[in-house]
Amino acid sequence: MSRFRVLLCAFSLVALPAAQLSAQGSISGRVTLPDNSTPVPGAMVRLGGTTLGALVDSTGAFTIIRVPAGNWRLEISAPGHTFESRQLAVRDNA
Repeated sequence: MSRFRVLLCAFSLVALPAAQLSAQGSISGRVTLPDNSTPVPGAMVRLGGTTLGALVDSTGAFTIIRVPAGNWRLEISAPGHTFESRQLAVRDNA
């Protein structure tokens, strides 16, 4: 089984209307093989303990939207590859 890496290109808090009760952001990045930066299309990227997630597209890119501010475990899986996880934080800019 091969491993893969995740490049978190950006995670940011997006501007929301004042009526929004909780701060939300988005997480974007790329999933690639570590040895040659080949994209891993079809990989699943999700936030541990939630139903939030996204499939990686043909370029290796993904975006998870409506992520509440807080500390999260990003979990990445794909058939034929070793499961990976990364800790990250989405912060409220207020």
